[in-house]
Amino acid sequence: MSDTLSHLNLFLELGTSEATRSHPQPLYRRMLEAGEALEVGPQVVALSAEACAWVLRNPELFSSVDAIELGAERPVVPLQVDPPAHHAYRRIIDPLFSRRRMAQRSDEFRERANDLVDRFIDDGEVEFHRAFSEPLPCDFFLRLLGAPTAERAEWTKLKDGIIRPWETDPEHPERVQRETGKRIYERLGALIDAREARRGPDIISELIDAEFEGEKLSRDAILDIGLLFVFAGLDTVTAALDSAFAFLATSPVHREQIYADRALIPGAIEELLRWQTPVYAVPRRATRDTEIKGCPVAHGQTVGVFVGAADVDDRRFPNATEVDFRRNPNRHFAFGYGPHRCLGTHLARLELEIAFEVWHERIAAYEMAPGKEPVFASSVRSCEELALQITPA
Repeated sequence: MSDTLSHLNLFLELGTSEATRSHPQPLYRRMLEAGEALEVGPQVVALSAEACAWVLRNPELFSSVDAIELGAERPVVPLQVDPPAHHAYRRIIDPLFSRRRMAQRSDEFRERANDLVDRFIDDGEVEFHRAFSEPLPCDFFLRLLGAPTAERAEWTKLKDGIIRPWETDPEHPERVQRETGKRIYERLGALIDAREARRGPDIISELIDAEFEGEKLSRDAILDIGLLFVFAGLDTVTAALDSAFAFLATSPVHREQIYADRALIPGAIEELLRWQTPVYAVPRRATRDTEIKGCPVAHGQTVGVFVGAADVDDRRFPNATEVDFRRNPNRHFAFGYGPHRCLGTHLARLELEIAFEVWHERIAAYEMAPGKEPVFASSVRSCEELALQITPA
């Protein structure tokens, strides 16, 4: 069997094996053993921490423009825009999610977390994804966006139509994305119209008043930024919580470490982001003939940047297969790297820390419900099912 075919089979396992979706780290390690960068079918994949970092910090060689289909009518801003325009957009958007501004909303987020726990704490068990990890960050983000939280189910369905279109129509996922993108544009357009008439304490209002290169943002630009907010703000923190608690629910040693010392929570979150890496790969497109760690890359070829593999690379993380809540430094790739590093990093960390704190204050013990195992989705590592048995504090 050729190396290319054997490498392709290796990667197919990640998408088709339920066991591997639940525990991908051994496969990541096998990928790394095969090479720091490999040709896999029509694309090249970057695997090692050094290879991934080099690709992500060089957008002039590896572009985000047209690297992935997201059902948008135009490039999704700023995800599919490269520098220098990317930097200009980030100067508008980054202040909306600054550490200080997000910290100002911490009481609101903590109140919502406690409200959700109140609803199931006396039941003895909970389906974690539906009852906690999805509604908590999604409701908070909809408030930031200026959308009614009562519409969460509709918004999350739209988000899934972009991120997981094959679950709606396995034979025509691109069509699902395009149709979903149009519906999201319609909903965002209604929000823009409402805020044009009357501003509110929300991100849409601030974008309407923002300027890009000396002029007001166009309506199309606000729609394209909003599309990114929808599928990023309504999915990634949910996935991070699902992945983290799926691990903790099956690892009593690590659970007890948190209960014994709550000061470990920030370090535990960073380590679980590294170990579980919810968004395990991101795409780029080569702008010219080049190479990655000796692997040739042709002009126009897609490059898959496997940050999940990079996060278990011993060359960057000593004893990478050990989950160590005191790991320092911990320069993981869960929030990306380089110019396109996640713009919601401060928001995500705030949401994760408060969720961890409230859960471990209110829940004295938890583990997988008898006969149950975490069931992971086939794309971003959220859980389709995470049934927990709980004991209130």
